[in-house]
Amino acid sequence: MRFDYLEPKTIEEAISLLIKHNGKAKVIAGGTDLLVQVRDKAIQFDYAVDIGCIAGLNYINYDEKQGLSIGALTPIRALEQSTELRQRYPVICQAASLLGSVAIRNVATIGGNLCNAAPSAEMAPALIATAPASQATPLTVMVVVVALVMAVSRYSTIALIQTGPPVIEKMVAAAAA
Repeated sequence: MRFDYLEPKTIEEAISLLIKHNGKAKVIAGGTDLLVQVRDKAIQFDYAVDIGCIAGLNYINYDEKQGLSIGALTPIRALEQSTELRQRYPVICQAASLLGSVAIRNVATIGGNLCNAAPSAEMAPALIATAPASQATPLTVMVVVVALVMAVSRYSTIALIQTGPPVIEKMVAAAAA
């Protein structure tokens, strides 16, 4: 299979490329699922939009007021080894440690794991389990937005890039177009 490789440097550029290539492009970050699908000839596309070079998308932050924030390009291995997560959300570390081999966890991203919509999205239950049922924390909002975008949008992997309202509004507008 042949496809053109595109490497946007910003979120806006990535969204623009996805809109421009209207359903003929796939987003790639770590590529652990997408490349298997390509090898197995399970999918076809004309463009691979690699979001791996977009700065500022690999992070784990916790703030008392804002809650937990995880960037889309954060490797699963980073979740597994995070001291902050181990103290506050050990179930996330445990779920991360069960995903594939160490080599896969070094490459696989949380954004890809959640937004690929594969039945094996190991991280989704752990993230949902960390949010208190009685309170809509930023993590709850993030998971709900990701689930919504996965269900209705071909731009699903962009969903976890940022949880701020301006970016989410852009994604929803792009998906509705």
